[in-house]
Amino acid sequence: MKHQDLVNTIQKLVRIPSQAFVDDNDAILSAVKAHMKQAGLKPITLTNQDNQEVGLYSVLKGVHDGPSYVLNACVDTAPTGDFEKWSHPPFSGDIDNNNRLYGRGSSDSKAAIALFTELGKELQALKDKIHGTLYILFDGDEHTGHFGGIKAFLGQHNNIDGFMIGYPGHDEVCVGARGFARAELTFHGRAQHSGSSKVNNQNALSRAIQFASFLEAQALPESVCDDFKQGARLSLTEVNAGKGYSIIQDVAHLKVDMRLTKKFNAEIAQAFLERQITDFKTRTGLENSDIDITWEESWPAYVVDDHHPMRRALVEAARAEIGHHIGEKVCGPSNIGNYLASHGIPALCGFGLRYQNMHGTDEAIDLSTIEPTLNSYRGALSKLFLKRP
Repeated sequence: MKHQDLVNTIQKLVRIPSQAFVDDNDAILSAVKAHMKQAGLKPITLTNQDNQEVGLYSVLKGVHDGPSYVLNACVDTAPTGDFEKWSHPPFSGDIDNNNRLYGRGSSDSKAAIALFTELGKELQALKDKIHGTLYILFDGDEHTGHFGGIKAFLGQHNNIDGFMIGYPGHDEVCVGARGFARAELTFHGRAQHSGSSKVNNQNALSRAIQFASFLEAQALPESVCDDFKQGARLSLTEVNAGKGYSIIQDVAHLKVDMRLTKKFNAEIAQAFLERQITDFKTRTGLENSDIDITWEESWPAYVVDDHHPMRRALVEAARAEIGHHIGEKVCGPSNIGNYLASHGIPALCGFGLRYQNMHGTDEAIDLSTIEPTLNSYRGALSKLFLKRP
């Protein structure tokens, strides 16, 4: 496929709104399905427990035995935010004088859909030379945090040697990511009219605020190690208690997000937070029943082994195509790679086009990086599937 054809495909996909919590996936999945068919691939629909379409994939099975790898990109996007703040409309696919294509999802991850479909088309023509199986997977329901497409795929295919996820970023191959542990704390108090003459020292909202200040002042245990140079992080992300002015609240909720490393794992993170709650209760004279903790889903920190064939194939191919400055790094944010790691599946969670403002205003991609990105993945697939001893 020529460069302009790839650009046209990206523009077409960007112009179809597929925002999580705003748009359904029907239109974007229909367009991707048509594009896959046009490329000679046979799309298979993924559905969730409610029989809703949550993704598409195609299988390229070689005639020789070999590994199973997945090229993966999501079809849904983050919401656009305020349209008025964009210099180019978020579903325009406009291209400026600096060869940047604008639009929500241009970087995450509609460009990857166009590139991975092209690679599938090319490999399909070499089917008799393939050692192993390549899956081309385009999942929906990702930016909702439900990960319906990935879950549906793994429900059908559990013997996978690795994922290459088309998240953007042109200077480094992301070989892992910090994980997370999350908890919701519930503070209990005694409700009362705020105008009452009686003193009330059991305001649940006040307790939540006091604990938030206390918690942020505590130092995390040592967490920096090997690939995880950023270390762990604790963030307070939401507080919720009542409405209006006239009621002292009897319940308040506080959400805590902790980013994990190999050294500061979920078990250590949970023990740390529970210890802070106990210490806070002791200092303030609260009873055990005054604060409840509910642990949410946790994903582990992970890094793909340095000698894994998939990691070496993509890194070496990118360096051969672009230059030896291409690095390898562990991401700060978690991503679908962490979920895959929890299932024992290695995942490279980022190499693609150069971009700006992913998930932000004026998200855009640098179109000059299409060919080097495509060639890098082409080289990696050749190493993994075509060059056998």
